[in-house]
Amino acid sequence: MARAVFHVLYWSALVISAETHAHAPGEPQRAAAQAVASPFERRFQDLPAADQRLYRAIQEGVVEAERTRSSTGRWPGVEELGRAGVPPFAPDPLDAAGYKWLSVQTGPKVDYIGVPRPGSGREAFFAVIVEPDPGDPNDPLAPVDEIHHRLGDGRMIHVTVWMGPPLADTREAFSLLPPEKGYRQVVSTTPRDR
Repeated sequence: MARAVFHVLYWSALVISAETHAHAPGEPQRAAAQAVASPFERRFQDLPAADQRLYRAIQEGVVEAERTRSSTGRWPGVEELGRAGVPPFAPDPLDAAGYKWLSVQTGPKVDYIGVPRPGSGREAFFAVIVEPDPGDPNDPLAPVDEIHHRLGDGRMIHVTVWMGPPLADTREAFSLLPPEKGYRQVVSTTPRDR
């Protein structure tokens, strides 16, 4: 049921976003310039189909992880999410790149990292989640969007998805990944929407 609600909301938002981006006749150059992503970002609509599919699965997996965090007070590991059948952590017969998933938590940060099989030609994916420090004030009126999510207790968290080269050894969670080393944040909105 939760997955169905998520997909209805996600695809509705995507359709509304696409309709919002339609430009008036005579303004194609201005609209195109506004739609260009930052050099530190990858737009969802520009990704190959396999990466778009994985990005959507990551979004679904993050929603399920947030639900567990809200009800139990802890972030679930990838094994727990996989046993529950939550994508992308559960076995996927369509995953030709053989992604292996791990989670790393350091204080208020947790990362879910998907690494493709060597030689697959695919990039690693990183879902980076940052909670506020304990004691930080919470704004109950802050809007929820692609990056700002609200946990069940009302706290806002930051969620970003990144792509880039696999990391050799990950022992600590990241707040962000270094763009100068080839990492790009995946966004599904254009700069004009933010």
